[in-house]
Amino acid sequence: MPRRMIRVAWNLLWLRPGVVGGSEEYATRQLLALAEHAAAEVEVTTFVLRPFIDAYPELAERVRCIPARLDGRNKPLRVIAESTWLAARTRKRFDVVHHVGGRVPSVAPGPRVLTIHDLQPLEQPENFSAIKRHFLARSLPRSAARARIVITPTELVRASVIERFGLDAARVRAIAAPVKVPDTALTRPTTSFTMDEDLRSLVDSGAPFFLYPAITYLHKNHLVLLEAFARVRRDHPQARLVLTQGAGGAEHAVTARIAQPDLAGAVLRPGRVERDVLDLLLTRTTALVFPSRFEGFGLPVIEAFAAQCPVISSDATALREVVGDAGVLIDPDDVQAWVAAMTAALRDPTYRRARAERGLAVARRYAPEATAAALVSVYREIVAGS
Repeated sequence: MPRRMIRVAWNLLWLRPGVVGGSEEYATRQLLALAEHAAAEVEVTTFVLRPFIDAYPELAERVRCIPARLDGRNKPLRVIAESTWLAARTRKRFDVVHHVGGRVPSVAPGPRVLTIHDLQPLEQPENFSAIKRHFLARSLPRSAARARIVITPTELVRASVIERFGLDAARVRAIAAPVKVPDTALTRPTTSFTMDEDLRSLVDSGAPFFLYPAITYLHKNHLVLLEAFARVRRDHPQARLVLTQGAGGAEHAVTARIAQPDLAGAVLRPGRVERDVLDLLLTRTTALVFPSRFEGFGLPVIEAFAAQCPVISSDATALREVVGDAGVLIDPDDVQAWVAAMTAALRDPTYRRARAERGLAVARRYAPEATAAALVSVYREIVAGS
């Protein structure tokens, strides 16, 4: 006898496309995994901001999306909408309501699942405004206590959530974001992509470059990377650094450092790039560099491994767990160690090939079908216990 379909609501009203960082990729990839691998078991309805449908038209075709009349810029209004507009539309209509943005609204009907991406607001409060720090210091523990099951992206975040909030370990599950490993390397010519012309010229030239895809948030540590790269260029003036994604709290300092003479013309900033362009960059870059001081997961690292791209990463927080021995791990603030690692990558013509298989083995652990199955298991457990 077939099992009945589970009706699940996803609260994505926190997700402003292009603004919220890695948690956006984590959520949308999990949602796509459910659509591709669990459509016969789970019927997902997402409650989203208006810009979400424009940002993810293909996903919106595969998953039912109900947009609020909000663009998300006014945070207090969004928080109110979660406890009013969203609450009214999820009351008695769903088997599970999954709040994917780290907190459960003050009014939240139905059996609740909560995703906590990381505890950075509590562990590195200096990176947040006083209002956000106080708000999350109160709402995160309450949200965790009100959820039937809490999902985290890594075992490190899971352990932190259990310890800090005093939760029963059986209520907290680590479920990663899925990553597809391509069957073959990306070989299409760059003319098939819509791409920044300076970026296209760099890729076509075959010159060595490093890639860091991260919004300029303070914890992403761009300034240490820029200092290290400036020193690398003393012996390798042909090398370039590509910084994708948008502006965060460190933007002014990053812009000022790039304008210094020792980096003149050496740093490309194409902004947020399309998925195909990022995949192409991963197949051409000398290495992904990831100096972040704080990560709950570190999805770009797994994407790099899937593209057989070497990874030079900080050894901070969850990156130690995700990278392991498949990449080079460095103290995030040891500039000279970053110089040495990047220089070694430039000097070794076999650098990519020698590291490809180890990275691929890591990437294959994050198959979309495994993520979908883990989420379905959580939802079925909620239904069974209701």
